[in-house]
Amino acid sequence: MNSPLKKAALAYAAEGRKVFPCLPDSKTPATKHGFHDASCDLAQVEAWWTDNPLYNIAWQPQTEGLCCIDIDGSDGEEAYAELQIERGYLPDTLEITTPRGGRHLYFRGDLPPSQSKLAPHVDTRGGGSYALLPPSAHSGGEYRVTCESAPAKLPVWPGELLASLKKTKAVAEIEDLDLPCNVDRATAYLKAKVERGEAATEGAMGDKETFVVACNLLNFGLSDEMAFDLLSEHYNPHCNPPWEADDLRVKIDNAAAYAENDRGSWATSPASVSFADALSRLPPEDPTPEKAQKWLKVRDFLARPKPVWLLPDAIQEQSTVLLWGPPKSFKTYAALDMALVVASGVIGYGRPAQAGREVLYVAGEAPYDVAERADAWAKLHGFEDVPDTFSIHDGMPALVVRENARDDFIQSIIDMRVRPALIVLDTAARAMRGLNENDSKDAGAFVDVVDSLKRIFECAVLVIHHGGKDTDTGPRGSIVFTADFDTVHRVSREGTKQAPIICIQNTAQRTASEREEPWRFLGSHALGPLVFSPMDNGSYYAHKSEADPLAPKKIIAILSKFSSPVATNVLAHELVGQFEDGEAHDRAAEACGKLLVKRHELAGFRTGHGQGMTWATPELNQV
Repeated sequence: MNSPLKKAALAYAAEGRKVFPCLPDSKTPATKHGFHDASCDLAQVEAWWTDNPLYNIAWQPQTEGLCCIDIDGSDGEEAYAELQIERGYLPDTLEITTPRGGRHLYFRGDLPPSQSKLAPHVDTRGGGSYALLPPSAHSGGEYRVTCESAPAKLPVWPGELLASLKKTKAVAEIEDLDLPCNVDRATAYLKAKVERGEAATEGAMGDKETFVVACNLLNFGLSDEMAFDLLSEHYNPHCNPPWEADDLRVKIDNAAAYAENDRGSWATSPASVSFADALSRLPPEDPTPEKAQKWLKVRDFLARPKPVWLLPDAIQEQSTVLLWGPPKSFKTYAALDMALVVASGVIGYGRPAQAGREVLYVAGEAPYDVAERADAWAKLHGFEDVPDTFSIHDGMPALVVRENARDDFIQSIIDMRVRPALIVLDTAARAMRGLNENDSKDAGAFVDVVDSLKRIFECAVLVIHHGGKDTDTGPRGSIVFTADFDTVHRVSREGTKQAPIICIQNTAQRTASEREEPWRFLGSHALGPLVFSPMDNGSYYAHKSEADPLAPKKIIAILSKFSSPVATNVLAHELVGQFEDGEAHDRAAEACGKLLVKRHELAGFRTGHGQGMTWATPELNQV
């Protein structure tokens, strides 16, 4: 099919103009790398528009030495007119009208991409941006050439105006280069880029990408030599193709000469300095108690108060807790229940009702969902609203990779002028983004952050973590996650989709005996959103029996209808009930029969073996 769009795309390519496809009636690129994939190769363009003849046509003006001023509608036209009166008129040039009444004016020259910086509703398109070409369609209309003049030369003032509006460059606040904390942050930055597949690729602006990476390494406060070493080890092997060593040094030299910011503008002071500064700003009316000496006699330790339970058997005051489980095991619900019991002061986990205490929940995954679940929990427990002692942090700061983010987080708690009893980090993976969970050093760095929060605010810290592929072996990642926490709980899921059950099993306690019986909660949609209520052992086993298709009381009810023993297949057919599909019924009955034979607790109902096995109530079997 030779659509008008396909014909136009081939015509552009034949003229040497690099184009790439966007989805039909859309500005969204249809290729993996967007404008980086632009090509004037006729075979490639033919293949794209053969795949979908309705693809829109896009290009990057900068590839032809052009830039674009994009005027959006009547508001943009008015602002553009006032701008020209103030600054000077622009010459007539190549003009394309957009479907929504805007105009794209193309000039020879260079402008950075911007939005409403020249004037309200007046954008610019240059390097790193693209535009659609006629006859592309969008919003019910087409792009059309309305002035076929050759692109005019861009006057000086638009570029000068945009340059004057740039943010003031970031200024460095450190003196020492290559501090270990900043080397670690830079290393994590490079690893994260590689993991996301963002290493430089030839032909896809790889030169610019490597220059930007080099600039960022210097922003972290690295020397040229350290930046070269980190690039060579962690980044360059993943580039396609890798840079020669001399070329890589040129990139660093250029970054040092032309970087927008001062070297070290992203750097932070060592943790000891940062934390000391944060601690110095704690509320004066509630100062931090004097810390314990490093060396103590045994009698001094024994004279200290014994650990106090925030929640009996679940969370001790001033401790670290890991709560982990496989996907869809309702880990967040489990953590929220513990957190809200503390915040509200309701009866829970064997603790009597008492005054609520401050709880801070750092929601790294779906914070709005966390808020909805907390609200449903409050309604279930008779509260009109979630208690004010419970606060949610919208998103997870990079607590491990960036010390300045960690310090900002600590300061945000200090500014609240509260003393949290519990901080919840949801999840470890979010707090560690850019690091490797399987690496003991990275995992240890995360645990150090958790311990720091515990020490600084003298509170408990609960961390939610994911299970690995084999949940029998423990949580995902390094053994540090189970070895270095004071308490570890495993969350698992039972029950049905309509009535799920959360089980929280204590698997490790550093300073107390492990709890043998798990905590269990039954889910329901009685209030709309899913809510969980505590279950005691009696209600748990009763519910489990009710949900068990082979529960003894169900077998007795069926066998009581027969005056003599019945074969396994007869009982199985009765248990599975009626199916519209006869074959499906037979398969279900066969599977049920196998389970009947395997269930040891049903031995009192059956006699004989193999084909001669029969089933009857215990009373009938004794006759």
